Amino acid sequence: MTVLELADPEIPKIYEDESIGVAIDKMEAAGITHITVVDREERFKGICALDSLLGAEETEIISNFNEDFIQAKAYEDTTFFDGLLMIGKNEISVLPLVNLENKVVAQVLSTELLFKITQKYAFSELGGYIVLQMGIKDYNLSEIARITEVNDVKILFSIFDISKDKENIVLYLKLNTLDLRSTLSTFERYKYKVIYYYPHQQGNDELKDRYDLLLKLFDI
Repeated sequence: MTVLELADPEIPKIYEDESIGVAIDKMEAAGITHITVVDREERFKGICALDSLLGAEETEIISNFNEDFIQAKAYEDTTFFDGLLMIGKNEISVLPLVNLENKVVAQVLSTELLFKITQKYAFSELGGYIVLQMGIKDYNLSEIARITEVNDVKILFSIFDISKDKENIVLYLKLNTLDLRSTLSTFERYKYKVIYYYPHQQGNDELKDRYDLLLKLFDI
């Protein structure tokens, strides 16, 4: 699935020759903290953060702040996860989508993208997390799945990051249980390096209460 499916035509843009006052008004009206800047032919110029404009004269032209523009954009065929990584890396609330001519054809809200991913990939399902680190040559998801199944546990979701040297990976697992004790023991027995897990050892009722509170805080 691509981020284009989440495009919202109501997200405003700003022309590079418009004023800061107009940009701030548009952001406040839309409830966003970033706005995409384009030229009169809709070519992408950058993303302007609300924070970078505060304190400036409202009549000043926004292109005067082009050195502060964030150069983050995606293409129409960008996947959900690539879009989310771009949003997280650049800490932006809006992701512009461009075509091959660098013209902005659509925009996506970061909150909408995160909501869709949590729905699709079971982040909101009750369960715990285990994070493993291993050499890339040792990565075997089938074996990892068998280890969890031995403990009557299922993997709801998994994703991995590759190290810059391309030799190691970090694997994030979302499991369908809050009681991770037996699964952790099995991973350790098979010499897997567990670098993080949540929740830690507590009573089941307390685990569920803490997990429910966590979901409310993140409004998943």
